[in-house]
Amino acid sequence: MIFSQEELDRTYTPNELNFIIKRLERMKVKLMNDIYALESEDSLGLFIGHCNLCMKCTKTIGMPCKMPFKLRYSIESLGGDVDRTIEDTFGYKIIYAKDGKLPEYMIFVGGLLYDKK
Repeated sequence: MIFSQEELDRTYTPNELNFIIKRLERMKVKLMNDIYALESEDSLGLFIGHCNLCMKCTKTIGMPCKMPFKLRYSIESLGGDVDRTIEDTFGYKIIYAKDGKLPEYMIFVGGLLYDKK
């Protein structure tokens, strides 16, 4: 996702930044659904960051997942260095919102973990 110069020049409050990032997470859900569709019995989808399928994760309060059939691990939780992989493989640096400013662009990352047979 690439932001316009007008969006980049503006300084946002923490609440505004949070709202923008939450809206963009809808794109992450689309990516997750695309990866689910590519899964087979020999593969499992992996995503960047935390799961955001539910408004409030029940696992954070010690309860079982509401959607265990969609539960997937993040790349980072398995020891993957997403920042380095994206930079080495695609030449992009993952950048984050900072000091009330949006990053020049945002990258959503996902993939498939295959059982090598």
